[in-house]
Amino acid sequence: MSISLNSPKYADVNSLSYQMHKKQQDRKKRKASLLRYFRLNEGTTDGYEAGVRLIPDPLTHFDVEIALLGAVDVGGTFFAQNISSSNASKELHVAQNFGALNIICGGSQTFLASPISTAGVYRLINDGVNYTLLRNGVIIDTVPAIIGTASEPTATTTIANRHDNSLGSYAFSYEGVIANTVIRNPSGVITNNYPINDNEGTVTDIAGGQDASIINGSADDWGLFKEKSTSWEGQDLTAPPWDSIDQELLK
Repeated sequence: MSISLNSPKYADVNSLSYQMHKKQQDRKKRKASLLRYFRLNEGTTDGYEAGVRLIPDPLTHFDVEIALLGAVDVGGTFFAQNISSSNASKELHVAQNFGALNIICGGSQTFLASPISTAGVYRLINDGVNYTLLRNGVIIDTVPAIIGTASEPTATTTIANRHDNSLGSYAFSYEGVIANTVIRNPSGVITNNYPINDNEGTVTDIAGGQDASIINGSADDWGLFKEKSTSWEGQDLTAPPWDSIDQELLK
């Protein structure tokens, strides 16, 4: 194949022709990078199963960040580490409880006055004394943590649902889109990171290698989206389960 030296690609780097060519190429790269997959949780039985306990001792510390897109479920689990269906025996369960954020840690409950009601990046931290909730990096609530002693060493970590009395059943699932789940250790170092954009049955942990499996998933639950200033716009989605083929998810 012959190469045309008159092509803008091979023009002098200071020339207008080359600069316009470079802008076009940069624009193409940006467009390509603004496409990603999100998964819609159906809300009754599905979610993500890590298969291991990712938080060594949630009674003394946990630090979990989740990105919520679109409508926020008023009654679903964000993350959990338990196998018991009894509140008094649960090691860790963080859920939206119809108007309040409910944290069960060591079998004891704490309610935060600030419910998670809008899309955003939320981070919940337990330092052993207080629970601190941040939205998009800004503290929106801090309350004294009520922490019991219940521990479940055989439990595994789940996102968007909780175990219900055994490692093979699940309950109180989150309906909607959860993305970019991050877990940090007491030093603030990221130990596990799930972008949840794999478009398959496994959700890759790009930080700790503890990949999660999708529970009761369907291929149609995945959708390709293009980023806009305040939302993500669906690209030829399957409806249902999505509301429309071009459904938008607020950030």
